[in-house]
Amino acid sequence: MNIIHFITFFVTNIFVIADEFDSNKFLLDYGYLKGDNVSLTDEKGVKDAVRLFQESFRLPVNGELNSKTIAFMREPRCGIPDILPYAVSRIIWRKQELKWHYQRATAEKMKLASIAFDEWAKHTSLSFKHDYYGYDILISDKYGIHTCAKNDNVRCSSRFDGPGGVLVHAFSPNTANTPIEIHIDEEDNWNFDPEGKEEKGKTNLLSTFMHEIGHTLGVRHSFNKDSLMYPLLNKRSNLSEDDILAIQSLYGSKAMTTTAKPDQTTKSTTVPGTSEVITDVCAIKEDDKNKIHYLLVNGKVYVIFQKQLWIINIANSSKYDSKNYYRPLEITDRLKFLSLDTFKGIDAIYQRPNGEIVLIENHNLFMFNLNTQQLVIGYPKNACSHFNIGHPCTINGIVNTYTGKTYVIYNEDFVGEIDECSFTVARTDLVSNLFPGIPADIDGVARFNNGLLYFFKSRNYYEYNEFFQKVIRFGTKDHELFGLLCYSNSILKEFTEFISKFHVYPKKEV
Repeated sequence: MNIIHFITFFVTNIFVIADEFDSNKFLLDYGYLKGDNVSLTDEKGVKDAVRLFQESFRLPVNGELNSKTIAFMREPRCGIPDILPYAVSRIIWRKQELKWHYQRATAEKMKLASIAFDEWAKHTSLSFKHDYYGYDILISDKYGIHTCAKNDNVRCSSRFDGPGGVLVHAFSPNTANTPIEIHIDEEDNWNFDPEGKEEKGKTNLLSTFMHEIGHTLGVRHSFNKDSLMYPLLNKRSNLSEDDILAIQSLYGSKAMTTTAKPDQTTKSTTVPGTSEVITDVCAIKEDDKNKIHYLLVNGKVYVIFQKQLWIINIANSSKYDSKNYYRPLEITDRLKFLSLDTFKGIDAIYQRPNGEIVLIENHNLFMFNLNTQQLVIGYPKNACSHFNIGHPCTINGIVNTYTGKTYVIYNEDFVGEIDECSFTVARTDLVSNLFPGIPADIDGVARFNNGLLYFFKSRNYYEYNEFFQKVIRFGTKDHELFGLLCYSNSILKEFTEFISKFHVYPKKEV
């Protein structure tokens, strides 16, 4: 079920006297009172709700509806409740680039929208791009009772009431990541200053844009009055530290992308009756069907691609010792319990805390001893049935983290926490909740000895710090992340290989 928060900015008439202000309705609308008749008639319950409001906005807490408290209630503000009546999962965008468009906007409005998106982009791994047709966020001017901009046959669930009423409303991200909208009341008196300067009698559109964009990204309200996401409308034209921490908790910090490396020289042999087999691990090229998987055990990197396995010692290797980069094994020769005829490539692999290796291939779950390559009694099993995560299922990745927990990521955006004692899924959640900033439908995940997790999707990596719970780097997937020496400079590589000819290595079985 998609959970959508509807967001509005509400401006009350400042000349209405206190007796005409429906404080109970306000407390009910914004979550301070429960939605039942008992709460509305219970004097103590109302006083407690007023105290909660006063505490939230740092007013003297006495439970009395004095003039100062009512004045705060009637301030221009966002219409989403301050206190949600139930817990909801935090839903975010599962993509790094978001596209937006302001429908039939003037040049000055387009400029303000661009400035507002750019401000959020400064502090997060997200990027924003204007696109007339392929948008994720659509902005439009509306008035009165209106329809959605994308579909004129769908009536908007809120209405505008002319100058001084509801200023703007928007939707939060949904689980399907389908386009959402921001509606602007064109009858309100807007200030279009691009630097956010105040203009008497007008509402600054730039700060309003920035607040609403925060909600379209999944950011909730902050009770820090200096925050752009403060419930009451403010005049900020940039993000506060509080806002920056909030957006980075969802999507990580500014992306530190790496430069894609030029093509490597491929050393390959041809197997009769089959396509060309790559023997140089540095020459592997992924596609949508064939993915690279990594396993790091005891200073060695196990690189698995299609039916090939490279075992590379990175613990004690010098940068000239690259002989194993060109010596792949047939994975079914190393792991004889796998069938060469039916093997199509693995879905996930990791090492359990007890040292056993878990490998999932075509929904088959294998558990084995790495030294003896012997299966644990009772395996293989069907992974979907064993973990009770639906049948059929799609296993996206599995990893044991540095915090000692094991997670299986499945069916695009779900995570199951595995109890290693019973080796069953103890609880489930969304990827966006357990790993903020990681997109759904990943291709794989691995843990490295630098204390970080690496999630992979579409030949990109997301470097994740599980202790700070955020993405700290994003870029093109590269063997060098795991200590492999695949030089981007071809001249340097050729020189390295030339030097290696002068070194004599003792023969050693892999």
